[in-house]
Amino acid sequence: MTTYADLSPLGEVDGFVGAAVFEGSGTAPVLQQNSPNARIDLGKVGSLANAVMINARDTARKTGSGHCGMIHVHAAKAHILVESLGRDSNANLVLILEQQCNLGMARAALKQYVN
Repeated sequence: MTTYADLSPLGEVDGFVGAAVFEGSGTAPVLQQNSPNARIDLGKVGSLANAVMINARDTARKTGSGHCGMIHVHAAKAHILVESLGRDSNANLVLILEQQCNLGMARAALKQYVN
């Protein structure tokens, strides 16, 4: 398992824009890595995506649907993937990719961070 102290493997995913780890409902990432060409505010976008994940996890729990391990936002210009770092963790890993990317590679890379 990869620790989230090193996000560099995610930079190898085709279409990588940025990645960040958020703990709890934190609005500032505890760790982040941007592509050199990134033109986004990763902290802001990541914080919003983290809030969506928190709501999804709460909804899944309250409806008895089980653990919500991942969400995928498919937007017109990007993919935003948010992976829970474990059932017993309050940390989430946000990965932002260009529209043209390798989603399979991205999902496999995210799984390396899950406890």
